[in-house]
Amino acid sequence: MKRNTRRIASAFIALSMLGSLSACGGNPSSENQPAAGGGEQDKSTIVFACRAEPPTLDTMNQNYMMTCVSTLLTHNCLVRVSDDLTPEPDLAKSWETVSDTEWIFHLNEGVKFHDGSDMTADDVVATLQLAATVPQAQQYVEKITNVEAVDDYTVKITTDGPCSSLLMDLTNQQVAILSKDDIDAGVDFNTHINGTGPYEFVEYVSGDKLEYKANENYFNAEEKATIEHMVWRFIPEGSARTIAFEAGEVDYLYDLDTVDVEKLKANPNVSVLEQDSVALKYLLLNNEKEPFNNELFRKAISAAIDRESIIQVTMNGFAKSVISCAPQGYQSSTDENAVGYDLEKAKQYLEESGVDPSTVEMPLVCASDEDLRTGAIIQANLAELGINVELVSMDGATWISSYNSGDYTAGLTQLAQRTMQQWLTTIYHSKFINATNGARVNDPKVDEYLDLAAITLDEEENNEILRECVAHLNDLCPVVPLFAQTYVKAYDSGLEGANCNATGAAYYHFLSWK
Repeated sequence: MKRNTRRIASAFIALSMLGSLSACGGNPSSENQPAAGGGEQDKSTIVFACRAEPPTLDTMNQNYMMTCVSTLLTHNCLVRVSDDLTPEPDLAKSWETVSDTEWIFHLNEGVKFHDGSDMTADDVVATLQLAATVPQAQQYVEKITNVEAVDDYTVKITTDGPCSSLLMDLTNQQVAILSKDDIDAGVDFNTHINGTGPYEFVEYVSGDKLEYKANENYFNAEEKATIEHMVWRFIPEGSARTIAFEAGEVDYLYDLDTVDVEKLKANPNVSVLEQDSVALKYLLLNNEKEPFNNELFRKAISAAIDRESIIQVTMNGFAKSVISCAPQGYQSSTDENAVGYDLEKAKQYLEESGVDPSTVEMPLVCASDEDLRTGAIIQANLAELGINVELVSMDGATWISSYNSGDYTAGLTQLAQRTMQQWLTTIYHSKFINATNGARVNDPKVDEYLDLAAITLDEEENNEILRECVAHLNDLCPVVPLFAQTYVKAYDSGLEGANCNATGAAYYHFLSWK
């Protein structure tokens, strides 16, 4: 494969979580780095700033953006996604279909794990078998009935009937290929990071940093990382991240507070990347708790929220209003039956729901600066209906645990996926309650639509099924959609190869110093 600096990683669930601020101890570039692009850079190192540390580095148990980033650095999947969100070779150099239910994957030879062991078909088999037992990963292998090693570098996958999403499913970081020896040994994948990726794990200091070094033995010689060291600093406050960047302590603002965008654009030593997204920021409601199990009450909340105010105040205009319970940008996207901002309609829905707003307790989890600003507007909007909203700050690990278990009432979150089918299945299929279905939606009609789409290979038919599913979800209103953000990143102008796709992800090993 040719090196392509625009090839971008696949999508992922991106929950906005809080991290911890500290200096990046031992960072070889911190003391010598000039301010935001001026002078000579230490070209052996790149330093990123992100809002939060990952609650886990376990590739399969992730549902968090920073874990996805880490996985993309240290691991590979059988298949990856191109910049236009189509599958392309990764560890599998090619594949073919034998029938609607049988696939043959041919692996690259000479691939080594970071411990020096060879990657073979046995590792692929062991990984996919393990994924079937892990809640966060099993959705991507649930249609696989058998996986076998034909020989050391050939894998046969059999599915339970036609599977329209198999290739895209195999691009997910949750099914990144692990070592069979590690799996058999029962290692802790949160601490034992042994992938095949372009960077090797060096150190994780909680509350401080993640550090990596370039993999000198990376199998794809044309895509070897050119920057020797990579450091990710955890800086929860947006203003603190920007200050560190302007001081030259950070080279790349992975999480850029949009209030600082225009200021950074005016700096000639700074480059700013903007990318429209298929991500959806939404108000997550626990559909199992009263009165949030009341469809009309949920619609009242949706109709009461002024999304344009949120976009201007929270995102500084770098977002687009969304009223559908599924993201925009796909062929199956639709606003049919969706509930937009209409305060009088909100009051009508509330009256019809029979819910007394004075009895409602609504603690709202906010896990970032932006979430708190969004939450304040939601709080003010719902006060117009007599609903009292309490803003609750929560650290990332706690929020993820609460999200998975349903131990919450309402919270703010965000999701991006490579396809509409993956997005809907991840968030709304009942089989993923206690995993990715945080709203705890349990609707037989939704499940029926999604199960049918999973076996429908014709693209037009598949899109129509999903469009009908979205229209049905809009009528149910299980979550309250808010906006699709514009991904905005700032980086030292001495860097090249910076990009991200519509899901917000990127292959950061393509970055290099000029």
